[in-house]
Amino acid sequence: MKTTQMITMTCAWLTAASVVLGQEPVTSAGGRENHSGSKWHARVGWVHQWDRGMTVSGPDRTLSVSEIDGRSLRSDTPSLTYPDNSSAAGRTFDDGYVLPDYWTGDATLLDGANPERYGTTWNWGVDDASQYDYDGGNHPTLTFHIDHDEVVTEGDATMTGSSGKQDNDLPVDGIEIKLNRLLRSWAKDSAGTEPEPSDIKLNMDLVLRLALFPMKEQRFQRSSADQRVFAVSETYTYNDYYGGSDAVGGPFPPLDVPYSGTYGTETDAGPLVPVTPESSRRISRLMGTIRNNVAIRSEVWRLRGAAGLEFVKPFTRRLSLFVSPQLVLEVVNMDVERTENVTYTRSNSGQTSTVAARADRESKTAVVPGLLLSAGVDYRFADNWFVSAGFGWEWLSENPSVRVGPNRVRFDLEGGEFNLALGRMF
Repeated sequence: MKTTQMITMTCAWLTAASVVLGQEPVTSAGGRENHSGSKWHARVGWVHQWDRGMTVSGPDRTLSVSEIDGRSLRSDTPSLTYPDNSSAAGRTFDDGYVLPDYWTGDATLLDGANPERYGTTWNWGVDDASQYDYDGGNHPTLTFHIDHDEVVTEGDATMTGSSGKQDNDLPVDGIEIKLNRLLRSWAKDSAGTEPEPSDIKLNMDLVLRLALFPMKEQRFQRSSADQRVFAVSETYTYNDYYGGSDAVGGPFPPLDVPYSGTYGTETDAGPLVPVTPESSRRISRLMGTIRNNVAIRSEVWRLRGAAGLEFVKPFTRRLSLFVSPQLVLEVVNMDVERTENVTYTRSNSGQTSTVAARADRESKTAVVPGLLLSAGVDYRFADNWFVSAGFGWEWLSENPSVRVGPNRVRFDLEGGEFNLALGRMF
């Protein structure tokens, strides 16, 4: 049965009971009514509640980063700038160039006796000595690079927390005052004398309760899986450097880097390299890690008032059992803060910095009706003093909520409770 329906039915039941209170009770055969007048019981005690929870709905994260360390951020790996190694088209790199030289493509214009020089070019340049591997002149190589001004993320960045119920067991403790007034008492006929407790069939009390549940702070951390960040570059390797105009092939004097090709004739012609590279590849260099952290902090305090009927069955002069349905009103004050931070940790230094941040905070007070059903025992240990213990379950017509930034935070305040109290009769 839905909570709202239960509350409606209980309201109708209590209304009918209040009408009965205004009438003379029906006396059963062999028994009589005993009404003790204004008999009061007062209790002060501790209430422990469980099975309360917090639910966060909405997007896991909202912040995005478009740039890391001056590089634009993208999710896919860029393709090679020059994917076809067999192409004779010119190439321009960050640290040099290799452009076509049509003179070396014609045997009649360059050196018909050396056809292995076809497809080479003198029109090239290199910037840094680290790009040149002379290898004793046996197999010199030149390496050129293209460094993308972009970084690529790897990982799905799925939030490790759930967007459903974050914690369904938030224990809450409070202080409660409970006041009972005896309304009616039904007892066996005891020949005009005061009935013994065992002679009392049932007592019916009016019960009023007021409970305060102080400020309770809850924190929940939702963090994304790490996303690694890579800087992507391209490497092109040119083999078989031909230098000078002496013998064809074999060792040649090392190249003086930096070098910028110039064309000459005969012995003035510059060193030759193939127009097309032998190999090309992408290189990914780990730069660091991106992490998106979302934290929800809530502070909730509640004031609960309850009114209803309590049915008490005495067993001895000291021990009695009670059952009580009550209508409740919960005053719930909610203060919720949501923080989101995107941090970047550099792999080379381990330094962490915040690259994006967001903070939202909202407060709200709600009044929520509900129903409380409780049962327990009272034990009288002195003339007018007694202790009480009981269990109960509370239903509310709705779960109060507050929207903070892109998320809605709901508080499930239905659940069980246990109470201990010290009381006095007067």
